[in-house]
Amino acid sequence: MMDEEIKKYAIDIIADFNPYIAAIKTTFEKTCSISDKILIKKLMRLLSGQMNDMNSQIKLASYFQRESPKYYKNMQRLIYVINAINSDDKIDVISNLLRSLSMNLIDLKMFWRLVDIVDKMYYDDIVEFANLVSQKTSLGKYYNIFILQEYGLASCTNEFTIAAMEGNREYQITKIGLELVRCGCDSDHYDSYKEI
Repeated sequence: MMDEEIKKYAIDIIADFNPYIAAIKTTFEKTCSISDKILIKKLMRLLSGQMNDMNSQIKLASYFQRESPKYYKNMQRLIYVINAINSDDKIDVISNLLRSLSMNLIDLKMFWRLVDIVDKMYYDDIVEFANLVSQKTSLGKYYNIFILQEYGLASCTNEFTIAAMEGNREYQITKIGLELVRCGCDSDHYDSYKEI
C-alpha cells in the first residue's frame, strides 16, 4: 500500500471523529492545522505497521474495524493515545501491539493495558527492560526496578524472606512484562520468548 493510500485511510479515520476534517478531506493538505498534520503522520506511522504482505492492505484488529459495535470507542481511545505520544519509537511499539491483537496473540484487555504502559513509560526504559528479558539477564540489574514493579512488568519472588531483607531480592518477569516484550518490542521473534 502506498503512502498516499495510508494517508487517505488515516484522514478517513480522523474525519469520523472530527467534523472539520470531514469537511476539508479533499483539501486537507492546504487547509488543515499543524497539529492535524502531526496527528495524521502519527496515525500513518501506526497504520503502516499493519501492512499485510500478502494483499498489501491494512488489516486492523476486528475491534478497530468500522463494522465492530465498539469501533468508535476503541478508535477514539487509540487516537487520544497516539495524539499524546511524542515519540515515533513508542508509536512503533503500539503498532506492534495492534498487529499482535490482529493476530490474536493478545486480547483487547491486554492490548489496552500494554498501550497504557507504553504511554506512561519512557521509551529508553522500555528498551532497557526488553534487552534484559531478551538476553535473559537478571531483572535486578534494571536501573530502577521499582518502575517495573509499578507497571506490573516484574515482581519480587522472595519479598518476605531474610535474603530479601538483606538486599538480595530476586525478580521475575510477569505475564504483562512478557507480552510487552514479545508483542510490542520484539514481535518478529515472538516464538523465542515462549520458554520464559
